Amino acid sequence: QNQKLYYGTNYSNYFNEYDPQTGALRTIGRLEPGGAQSMVIGDDNAIYIGTCCTGLLYRYDPRTDVFEPAADPDPNGGGYQYSYTIGADNRYTFVALGQNPWYLGVYDRQARTAQLYFKDDRDVGYGGVNKGTDGYWYYWYYGRSPASGGRFHYRLVNGVPVEVTTGSVPTMVQSYGSVQNVHLMDGFTSSSVYGYEFNADDSFPDSSNSGRARVDWRRIGDTNWRTTEMTGLNVTPVSLQRAILNSGKLWISTSGYNPLLEFDPATGRTTRIGYPRLSNYDLLLDGNDLYLAGYPAMAMRYRMDQPWTLTPSNFSFNPTTPTSNPYQIPPHVGKYYYYSAKGADGFIYFAIHHERDSTGGDLGWYDPRTGNYGNLREPFINDDTRDLDAILGGTKILYSSSSGAGRLFVIDPATKSVERVITVPNGVRSQIVEVEPGIVVGAGLSGDKQSSYIYRINVSTGEFQYMNRLPAGGKVFGSNISYSHQRIVLGPDGYVWIFVGDSLYRINPADGALQKILDTPSRSLIFYNGDLYLYGVKELQRIRGILTSSGDISGDGSVSAYDAGLALEQGRGALEAAHIAQQAVS
Repeated sequence: QNQKLYYGTNYSNYFNEYDPQTGALRTIGRLEPGGAQSMVIGDDNAIYIGTCCTGLLYRYDPRTDVFEPAADPDPNGGGYQYSYTIGADNRYTFVALGQNPWYLGVYDRQARTAQLYFKDDRDVGYGGVNKGTDGYWYYWYYGRSPASGGRFHYRLVNGVPVEVTTGSVPTMVQSYGSVQNVHLMDGFTSSSVYGYEFNADDSFPDSSNSGRARVDWRRIGDTNWRTTEMTGLNVTPVSLQRAILNSGKLWISTSGYNPLLEFDPATGRTTRIGYPRLSNYDLLLDGNDLYLAGYPAMAMRYRMDQPWTLTPSNFSFNPTTPTSNPYQIPPHVGKYYYYSAKGADGFIYFAIHHERDSTGGDLGWYDPRTGNYGNLREPFINDDTRDLDAILGGTKILYSSSSGAGRLFVIDPATKSVERVITVPNGVRSQIVEVEPGIVVGAGLSGDKQSSYIYRINVSTGEFQYMNRLPAGGKVFGSNISYSHQRIVLGPDGYVWIFVGDSLYRINPADGALQKILDTPSRSLIFYNGDLYLYGVKELQRIRGILTSSGDISGDGSVSAYDAGLALEQGRGALEAAHIAQQAVS
């Protein structure tokens, strides 16, 4: 009502006020932890914010300029919970909590108490909160079980859900993703609802443009564009997710919906390649093509011999008529594309995790030459993905399971079928790497999550050649890197490099013997030109000259010089920030 714009951010987690009349920008508070997931104007004209991944609720009253601390409708909701949609009448705040299960939280702002509904029903379908034209708020969800498929509605009366028949449900005037929450980058919805068109190609603020965001807009039919611009927006560094080598440069994807970067080790310069528009977990280089895998259902092909043209204006999900570079490719199944590999048949394979509307794993594939695609679902419904690797020259695809008994699936690309299933002792759910043709080293936590193991297996015979327990109390891959971003690395010395707890080890793949290299917080690894790069947090770090040309540890062979996590000080290298963190992204 005061004609000001309020918005929340993720990653930097700010709640802000913008005055279109004066251009003034003000930060009101922080949304900790998690950042904004949903916002709504309540019946009391206050602004309500639901957070991402925590389910917390905030309230801001523009009339009094009071920003209230978070309320938690479900303190036992776990560490991965969204406030997907919210609503508020003059006393109660309603939040559709998700995602597994979906249920309703009602927070009484007067009594400062919370009540949960439907949590014990274990709803597996999507749920939401909306405002009806009759003045009531409603909670609805799809399906009480996977087979029901029905949509159920509840009118929220005095903070209590009262079931109503489908025929008596009014038109909704508050709807996530439509009408009052139109996304500027959704050109079709914004034009059909408001009669305006937007160009948001320059709307991403980061440190390379000093936190500037610009949106051009005009009424449909007008010739001239108008511009709204904000400068000095708060930006914070984001984590570095995945790194690969490309022509002597490190190409690095960043967390969330943030950009793909190029780091030049020779000059220390970081360049922004572009924003993929989706959240990237894996990178696969194939000649002049780069494949990006991630969320939601992200499989993208980037032709690197052509300019990056993907912007909010031309993002396309139609692979037959791509309007941008990179562009989305099939198979469009599941939700999270965690890992990718190339088979000897030239196909690109994706290990996929299902969530929200389904569970378990999946194997998808795409043929770059023809555009044909497919997936293999049934064997993996109870065996979610933990890793994917092409072995024996790509004539076999090895899928590692993160659930069930911790199994390895050997897939024949020629027939797109599973030809062998190997159960890993101790239920180890493992990251995998081929160290010799058909010989794989795997590492991971045991099924009871009490111990970490490394093993060697002949995939062709199913014979385990050793199964070694890692140092007691040492969690494989450490604690800083989430499981979807962990990778086991085969170094240029022929050894396996891996973190155990907060220590870096190299492991002889022949017998599993460990050599401790460095005490330092766990991160992801990549070698280049004799140097070791550490990433996965908000800085890229480098140990110069860690290996000699013969593959030995540089210097006199002693590892004691790495003591206490310090870099070697005897001419053998130093941990150094590569300044990639200065490519901070909002």
